Amino acid sequence: MTDDPDPKPPDPEEGPAATSFDAETVNHVQTYLSPSTMKIETALFGVDNGTSSSRARATGRVTDQDITEAITTYVPPDCYPLASKALENENAVVLHGPADVGKRAGAIVLLRERTDGPLILLSPQLDLTELGERDYDKGSGYALVDHIVVPTTAEQEFEWRMVRERLVKAGAYLVVTTTTPPSLPMVAVQHVGWEPPRPDDVLARRTSVPLSEGDLDTLTKSLAGSIRMRDVVQLAKRLTDGESMANAVGHLDQTARSKVCAWFDKEPSRRQIAEVTALSFALGSDDRHFESVLASLEQQLLVHMPEPESTEDVPQETSLPQRRHQLTGPDSLIVRRTVTSELGPRTELAFASNSLHRHVLAVLWERMEVAFWDAFREWLNRMAVLDVKVGFGLARLAEVAFAEVLTLLEPWSRGDRGLRGQWVAILVLSTMAVSNELAPAALQTSTRWINSGNAAQRWTAAVAFSGDLGRRFPHEAMNRLWQLCTQPHTSSGDPSFALARLFSSLASDTPDAGIVLSTLEGKLRRFRSPGGNVVMQAVAMKATLAVLSIKDDAGSRRAFLRHLERSPERIGVVAKLWVAVLGNSPTRRDAIRSLRDAVEDISDHHEEPTKEAARLGGALAAEMTADDRVRLESEMRLLTKRERAENNEVVAVLFTTLLEALIPEDTVRKETR
Repeated sequence: MTDDPDPKPPDPEEGPAATSFDAETVNHVQTYLSPSTMKIETALFGVDNGTSSSRARATGRVTDQDITEAITTYVPPDCYPLASKALENENAVVLHGPADVGKRAGAIVLLRERTDGPLILLSPQLDLTELGERDYDKGSGYALVDHIVVPTTAEQEFEWRMVRERLVKAGAYLVVTTTTPPSLPMVAVQHVGWEPPRPDDVLARRTSVPLSEGDLDTLTKSLAGSIRMRDVVQLAKRLTDGESMANAVGHLDQTARSKVCAWFDKEPSRRQIAEVTALSFALGSDDRHFESVLASLEQQLLVHMPEPESTEDVPQETSLPQRRHQLTGPDSLIVRRTVTSELGPRTELAFASNSLHRHVLAVLWERMEVAFWDAFREWLNRMAVLDVKVGFGLARLAEVAFAEVLTLLEPWSRGDRGLRGQWVAILVLSTMAVSNELAPAALQTSTRWINSGNAAQRWTAAVAFSGDLGRRFPHEAMNRLWQLCTQPHTSSGDPSFALARLFSSLASDTPDAGIVLSTLEGKLRRFRSPGGNVVMQAVAMKATLAVLSIKDDAGSRRAFLRHLERSPERIGVVAKLWVAVLGNSPTRRDAIRSLRDAVEDISDHHEEPTKEAARLGGALAAEMTADDRVRLESEMRLLTKRERAENNEVVAVLFTTLLEALIPEDTVRKETR
């Protein structure tokens, strides 16, 4: 997987952690991958922009809470009646427009207006052919949000007609949203250009604070024709909390962009542009690390963009340059902050406000020529240490130039920069996954790597799918990781472990872990039936044992126990999986050990451990045949005696409780005498 003969996971203590990110990214992800142990430790991160949809999974049934939230606070834009009429007449409509103008909420409200049935989010990777071939349930509404589209062709008119006819026949409705307008007129299904609602209407709906004419004038000037719904939602929150309009608009995204543009308009020096570029990929660094990174960038800029030779005599310097204090001058976008650490106070460098980061990169992309980006690419490819700060910078750049970012991620994901490069690629995809606008591109990239990448690249994608990308697209992640499980020779890591990590990630704080369990239960039922594929049965057994054995993200107990705490009704599916691995000769011994560890977890974390052990044992007994119990009895009794011999009395008692539920009580009493 890497040229390094003794690869090691990245050191989390190497360099200070990045601490300054915009309001979308408030938690921190660090994914450490060791090819020798196949161990991944993931601290999940997400976004906080005032809406639940930013962290919600992007496929599957829309929750009642999401529907209620969308309807309660919704303000229809002027284009809404046109879309509503199209959906009524044609059972389908396409909404196209810029990111973050309310298309997702519009899709949900449009569908609920037409039907009281379930609302289903479809994968953004579905193409028109698949939409025209899939089954739709009567009375259901379907939303395909942030559709990944291909250039419009004449054939698409026919494909859209097939989609519409299938929807009409089923009595279902479909809303598709995309940022790409059609290049050819579409007749079969209407494509509606989507615009955001008036910001003052949104504020009136979300806050009871009265707005004066002066407030509305300040708002109009601050937005300057560029409206992001998350900005307006945050503005309403600040006004409700008592801030003045003048102060609240200072936090608008457009305000930050105006400040960055004004700074670039003053034609900053070559070094100043290098400084803001370097900081974009070194947020939170101390001065020494930052200056090292800056020096390497300046070196590449000299190679690709040489300074013009001066014909004038340059006076000899009479003093050493004092550049460090000039970095954070009065007009600078950069500030130096004092923060606490384990070793005492230290300084870190950051942008003056969190939202400046994304706009510095956006304006750089808009204004700098190809030679600058060639230097940038070479700089990152030669950077001595690829770390979390680089990953977050690339994720921010992906918002405006994903193709440029991908030119770096492609070779890194293949192992060209060793383990570190793979780790940064995973981090970028994970960060993109929690952005409504970038998640589809992250999904598409990871899917392509799994389908056609080399062994290292497939494993990179598998790790991405086991974390935040899988949380956003759990159905897609399950399918892709199962695909790898059936082709383990194509990956440089153990796909069953990645699948288990997906389950652990979902079980920790989402209701979606059942997707993994139900899929595995279906695979086992299929492959264990008469005439089933014995090779695929072994694959399913290995994956199931890995899922049942893995701990939750906190590392405190088995993830399946965490899942049962959230969804106790799922104990039947869990029991079926346990019975499968306990009854399978190749996995029985490891399964018994894993079950013993689960009993210890119950002992350590459950308020009523005896009752919980009995409940688990009863569920297992309900799925077992008499022959299954006989095969397990002797080994389980030996393990119970060994626990007592090692003075693990509580575990022994709980294991006996579980055993009593599995084996008839009189048999247990006869044996213990």
